[in-house]
Amino acid sequence: MIWGWTKGSSPLIIPKQAGIPISKNGGFASFCLSVHFHNPSHLHDLVTNSGIRVYYTSNLRPYTASVFVLGDVFNTNQGRFLGQGISKHTFSCSEYCTESTFLHDVVVYREYYHMHGQGLRISNTQRRKGVPIRTRAIDFFDFNRAGALSPPQQPFVIKGRDTFQLSCYYNAR
Repeated sequence: MIWGWTKGSSPLIIPKQAGIPISKNGGFASFCLSVHFHNPSHLHDLVTNSGIRVYYTSNLRPYTASVFVLGDVFNTNQGRFLGQGISKHTFSCSEYCTESTFLHDVVVYREYYHMHGQGLRISNTQRRKGVPIRTRAIDFFDFNRAGALSPPQQPFVIKGRDTFQLSCYYNAR
């Protein structure tokens, strides 16, 4: 996945010094645009102006942009049911996860939090050598207002062996 967008998301604008390799010799050789429409009222004859704009250059950027996904990537809740009422589900990325994923330090320009209709709150804590170094949260999540939200933040660094704990709070009716 290069990018995910949902209502309320701001557009993906990669910093000028970074790019996503697209080439038959490395990086992506092609890409597929997959669109998921959310029409809970089952309205007919709706028109969208959705789309993407891709800029291509043969001048490689100094840095490679990418997406790092944490949490319930396949929407399975790891086989657990939400249950009734308010519940908390935690997903972790261990030292092995970051050490095997990143070959060097990574600068994160933005993180987005995404949950579905029963989501209430979401938080993510980054630890280095067991010590929390940053926590960001969306304390009032409302999927009907925005499907993905970005907490206010400055760019931050992920080092190999950092750990993450993502906590999702739900109200299942």
